[in-house]
Amino acid sequence: MSTLNIQTNADLKAAVDGGMLTGLERLNLRNTGVTDLTPIAGLTGLERLYLCNTGVTDLAPIAGLIGLKYLYLCNTGVTDLAPIAGLIENGLVVLE
Repeated sequence: MSTLNIQTNADLKAAVDGGMLTGLERLNLRNTGVTDLTPIAGLTGLERLYLCNTGVTDLAPIAGLIGLKYLYLCNTGVTDLAPIAGLIENGLVVLE
């Protein structure tokens, strides 16, 4: 696959359900209408997740992404990093 256009929560869920994101290491959701990260909770191979300029407020769904190394949160509604404290302790870099 060369291009995947994700703009909404429904697009994200459909991509995950369709197996389109299997083995993905980087996921760019910047500037989309995505607010719910539940569909990507099982993408344990993710290393970089870009969420800038989204409506995301809850990071609990990604607390199990043990391979995550970089998380980009600029201009989101996230105010609580507690759900990913374990990832941060293991070296996750959070950029706001």
